[in-house]
Amino acid sequence: MPVCEATGDREPPGDVRAPTEVAWFRLRAEELGCRWQQLAFGPSFGAALADSGELFVWGSCPRRGEARRFLEPRPLLFEGAAPGLRFRDVQCSEKSIWALATTGEVVVWERAPAMLAELASAPPSQAPRVARGGKLVPGMDRPVRILSVGASHASFITDEGDLYCLGSNRCGECGIDPAKETAAAGCRLINFPRHCNPIARVSCGKTHTVAIGAEGQVLSWGDDSKIQLGLGDTRSNVGEERPWEGSRGLIRKMQTGESMATSSALRGGPTRPRPRWAAPALAKSTGSSTRTTSGGPRS
Repeated sequence: MPVCEATGDREPPGDVRAPTEVAWFRLRAEELGCRWQQLAFGPSFGAALADSGELFVWGSCPRRGEARRFLEPRPLLFEGAAPGLRFRDVQCSEKSIWALATTGEVVVWERAPAMLAELASAPPSQAPRVARGGKLVPGMDRPVRILSVGASHASFITDEGDLYCLGSNRCGECGIDPAKETAAAGCRLINFPRHCNPIARVSCGKTHTVAIGAEGQVLSWGDDSKIQLGLGDTRSNVGEERPWEGSRGLIRKMQTGESMATSSALRGGPTRPRPRWAAPALAKSTGSSTRTTSGGPRS
């Protein structure tokens, strides 16, 4: 397990199964006179936001033939930022750190593991005490109010309630038919039914996105291979798409005794239909028997 004895941490005898204080955060808070407002984690790195609006980053880096090396927390700076720029939200994807400034600008530090590895490879006497980099996310003409980050895509809500998506679109999580585009290289404005605007909230899953509309409507789109969008077993106007699995498959088994889909089919075997994506659609209400359909493209 990566540790940093320079900040007072010690290697535990095994996995940590009880809440254990990370000494660096307490010492740094006492030194700066601040409180920690938010923590975010990627696979091998993390970021922290202090109530002063400052960012800090840390992580571990692989070393050939040796144990992973720990890079102790240090300030994360945005090069070229205006004096006094402060942040109010920080989130991590698989490879990047995203931060929302108090001005409504979004900054992303891409390839965070490589950035940390470069810092860790410097000789101790020459190692920078801060991490620098980052770039502004363009393509939105209004300040951003809400940020949400998934494994490889991100969503933004502006102060006027418009919602944009950016990043991977392998399963339609950016609101585009993945058969046409597998990534949204620039911010893409998502269109909703008029009565849903302005959008109030958004949350990114691994490969799907869910938003809450102005009147409380829940809208979801992207990967629905495990029925995670809340649209039920039917996502088109042509009948049941998956009669042998999911909730419909369980009901059929209980009523008729017929088996559900085989394990090979559930793993994507030859008898399983190709997963379909769903365009932004209202999730099915649990209090109604009416089926809601996405009306989205079918791959």
